[in-house]
Amino acid sequence: MKSISSFEQWYTEVQKIISQVNIILSKYDLTIEQFLLIEQIIDNQIETPSELARALKVSTPAVSRKLNVLLAKKFIYKEHDQTIDQRLVKIKITDKGKQCYLGVKNELEVANIV
Repeated sequence: MKSISSFEQWYTEVQKIISQVNIILSKYDLTIEQFLLIEQIIDNQIETPSELARALKVSTPAVSRKLNVLLAKKFIYKEHDQTIDQRLVKIKITDKGKQCYLGVKNELEVANIV
């Protein structure tokens, strides 16, 4: 029975962490998925929806839907290629997006989550 007890403790601890993260993210009007997108764009300098899809192992349409929510919240903006192909889009972080990202990272560090 020791393994069940260990699993229960692990599960309880994980749930506590998830709850803390969600509380922090809600202050910035972000979900975990949205934060992870912003983190990929900033930390890994990923610029296109297809690169984000590969990095997060999800479909490009799924990433596009999530990006559209971030766009509506003014955390990102889309930059269209003016020279080669206007269908090509680069994703850029707004100042608001950058400030929210830094705020979340700071609060996660203070809470000793990361």
